Amino acid sequence: MEPKRKLKTLDGELTLDKPDIRSGSFTTKVFDKYSTVERALNSVIAESYINGVSTRSVNSIINNLGVSVSTEYVSSLNKELDAKVKEVLETRIDDKIIYLYRCIIL
Repeated sequence: MEPKRKLKTLDGELTLDKPDIRSGSFTTKVFDKYSTVERALNSVIAESYINGVSTRSVNSIINNLGVSVSTEYVSSLNKELDAKVKEVLETRIDDKIIYLYRCIIL
């Protein structure tokens, strides 16, 4: 059974069959473009979450863009983001970090 991928276009939604190859690899620019759109969508969801937008509101925003995602999908991305943030916060910094910051006095 070949996996199905949906692709939204200006002319409507297409259902694409992606070959399931047991050995070797299969590449096409169509799925690369789809992956780019998917990464962009995930970035929008992550940025909304970081800015404190609720899962349901993020889902509503995404649906208004004409893309359908479930609240479960948004929640799963948020959990992944939480894990990555926790990892960064718990990473010990042993080296000195030199930085410059600018202070503006009015």
